[in-house]
Amino acid sequence: MLATIELKTFFYLFEVAVGIGLVIFIHELGHFIFARINGVRVKVFSIGFGKPIFSFKRGQTEYRISVLPLGGYVSLAGEDP
Repeated sequence: MLATIELKTFFYLFEVAVGIGLVIFIHELGHFIFARINGVRVKVFSIGFGKPIFSFKRGQTEYRISVLPLGGYVSLAGEDP
């Protein structure tokens, strides 16, 4: 019984994490799409902060999934660091 409760808790937390990740992805995708529509070059599209776990480059944009899944960012050309 105890293992069942722990398993339910794990799946609940997993569902919450996936849900928040999906909201973050859609939000950052909005920034990405509007930048591209307006002719602004996107340097980095990242879900999460910190060091990248996985990344690849397509065209001039680097796409990343990073260590801390607490948000995301879109780095635009011309932004000051």
